[in-house]
Amino acid sequence: MRVGLKHKIILAILGVGALPLVLGMVVAYSQGTTELERVIGGNFRALAGETARSIDLILSGEIARRTRIATNDDVAAALVARNKRYQGLSPPEVTDLLTRDVARWKSGGSLASDSRTAPAQEVLRRFAKTQGLGETPSDRSDRAALLTMFLTDQEGALVAGVGGRGPLRYLHRGQPWWRGAFNQGRGRVYLDNIAFDEALNSYVFTLAVPVLDEHRHRVIGVLQSVYDAKAFFQPAIHPVRFGKSGHVMLIDSHGTVIICPILPTGVRVSDTSLVRSVTKDEPGWVKADGDGHGGQDTSIIGFAPLPETSLTTKASTGVLWHSFAWQASDEIFAPTRSLLLWIASAGCLAMGLLGSIGYYAAHRIVTPIQRLQEGAARIGRGELTESITIRTGDEIERLADEFNAMNGRLQLAFAGLEEKVAAKTAEVRSLKEYNEKILNSLPESVMILRQDRTIEYINAEAMRVLNVAPRQGIGQDLFRLLPVDQPTQRRIEQEFDWARTAAPGLPTSRDANPQADRRDPLAPKAGDPASVALRDLRIGDRVFGQRFFRVSADGNGATRIGLALREVTAERRLQDQLIQAEKLAGLGTLTAGIAHEINNPLFVIMGMAQAMEDEDDLRVTKEYAQDIVKYSRHMASIIRNFAGYAAPGFAEDTQPVDVNQKLEDALKLARLAHMADDLEVVTDYGPVPAILARPEEAQQVFQNIIVNAIQAMNGHGRLSLSTGIEDGWIVIRIADTGPGIPKRFLGKIFDPFFTTKEPGKGTGLGLNIVYQIVTKYGGTVGVESEEGKGTRFTLRWPVESQA
Repeated sequence: MRVGLKHKIILAILGVGALPLVLGMVVAYSQGTTELERVIGGNFRALAGETARSIDLILSGEIARRTRIATNDDVAAALVARNKRYQGLSPPEVTDLLTRDVARWKSGGSLASDSRTAPAQEVLRRFAKTQGLGETPSDRSDRAALLTMFLTDQEGALVAGVGGRGPLRYLHRGQPWWRGAFNQGRGRVYLDNIAFDEALNSYVFTLAVPVLDEHRHRVIGVLQSVYDAKAFFQPAIHPVRFGKSGHVMLIDSHGTVIICPILPTGVRVSDTSLVRSVTKDEPGWVKADGDGHGGQDTSIIGFAPLPETSLTTKASTGVLWHSFAWQASDEIFAPTRSLLLWIASAGCLAMGLLGSIGYYAAHRIVTPIQRLQEGAARIGRGELTESITIRTGDEIERLADEFNAMNGRLQLAFAGLEEKVAAKTAEVRSLKEYNEKILNSLPESVMILRQDRTIEYINAEAMRVLNVAPRQGIGQDLFRLLPVDQPTQRRIEQEFDWARTAAPGLPTSRDANPQADRRDPLAPKAGDPASVALRDLRIGDRVFGQRFFRVSADGNGATRIGLALREVTAERRLQDQLIQAEKLAGLGTLTAGIAHEINNPLFVIMGMAQAMEDEDDLRVTKEYAQDIVKYSRHMASIIRNFAGYAAPGFAEDTQPVDVNQKLEDALKLARLAHMADDLEVVTDYGPVPAILARPEEAQQVFQNIIVNAIQAMNGHGRLSLSTGIEDGWIVIRIADTGPGIPKRFLGKIFDPFFTTKEPGKGTGLGLNIVYQIVTKYGGTVGVESEEGKGTRFTLRWPVESQA
């Protein structure tokens, strides 16, 4: 959508006024937010650190109290007495003893009946009572954090205990907390991770303290305490609240919630990146894209590790405990948003004032310009009578005067222009009719095609050949009028596309493609009409030479593609006759070679047949018969190749031809015809696709070159045959080690009737026929020769002729 000048002026004034205002708002908001985040983050870090120290003191006090129990004389005496029963027993005997104790405990055994452990039991009972824990679940206070406490000996067997729901477990030496506290007899305080205890139906953590002997050298037992995590930490965490949502919480380095006023204990924070950010070794704060409570809003979080407690938990389980201070982002950034809203309101008012001023200024400027625009439009429509009147006393008025002056000059310039245009139009129409007469008088069929292959022009000869009424073919697709088979259509489409996309100024005949020159370099030079090799196109029983060319359609660079068809039916028939004459010329020599080749196996067959008449052994007779069949097949192969070569005509349509097989067939016939038994043949046939050609013509090409090479070497030397694919072309190379071709003859070897042989030994048509056939299919023939070093022919067959 186009924006008028008035709107542009208003927008420009608004932009000039709004830019400083918006920049000021952005800077104020950015700096205020950054400073507020820094202050809040520092406060949250301090709060998290203070909470961490508070929790450290609570846990340190709890460990100290458990240590006092562990050092009680009654507790130590009970453990020493209990451990004496293991003295002198081997490990298997200790295991058997404990197994019997477990069975007796499960059958209803009581700790109270053991007089050696009664003092220790009383110590635990008295201490547990001070913690609100009785000997049975019904005696437990609702606010008591301690759930159970018990004492085990050096083998992990229960010595005394209070609390719990139901009977306490008897044997504990396989438990991680027991192994950690026992520490292979050296002893250490063990603080376990938060875990859900199904028997106690609570999330709990375990504190295990080793009991040492009187010398403080060896562990004689372990005192274990199990706490309700929420009840234990709630008095220290829940009172710390600020604002509506601000609070602190306790998590471990795995992200498991130990205590939180909002999240339940035991829940794991799903945002692993947030957990990594707030569980570092040093206190700090972070601005995160999540709040750790399931929300995705940006939040500020202060964090701090529990320094003393984390030393114990890291040594016990490898997990650290951290405090975590957080407040909802809505509360944190509420003051900044209020300030932003106030600034935005003031900005909107200022924008309204700027808009009013801009509208007034735009009206004063744009109205004269609109009148000037209307006058220019009238001049553009040819209404050159009325002048433009503007009285502003500035540059716009002077511009109107210039328009009026230009109007006067245009009136003079356009005088008589219509007559000139009419004359030029008549001249162009006459030239078009003249060109059409020339094209219609041509004996060749000419069509001009658009880029989409539809026909724009067709001359009289083309309408006659294609049996099209005048004007009927215009606008039709080329292949609606051109009756060709699918392979030929694909070839023509490829050549059309090449001509359509070729760079301007390049020749457009595929036979003159500069990237792959299909005309033999030793043939007549460019400019000679005979040098252009047309592609054959069969329409009914007639043969036409077909070639595309580019046509400049107008002055803006647009092009059309021309298609020229010239009937060559008589030429092709003459060429077939020349080929047949060349074959018949060498038929006598070939017949003598075949007679010699057949004579040897025929004598062998006659000899074996006579031997069979006198042979009584059926096995030997069968072997003779097999040999006769083998030699007969050899003779049949020779005769079949000879019959194919001497055939007086050719197939009308092209068909897939195996290049390597045709080379072999041509080689066999050439060796038969010239008795080249001393010839060394080297073949290097690559995997090449079949080509579309007339099989007899393909074999004639190869045979003419091979015969020429054998004759040049007098039947002695090396003949090399190779095939392959190079740059999208099928390449056939035939090389000999003969005397070579003198330089003065290289430019003539493809001319009709040119020969260097003695009279009666050559017609001079062999290599000319090679050139005619190969170029007819869009290929090229090249020759390299040096006197005394042999000759090499290189044939290139186009890819689009591929079957």
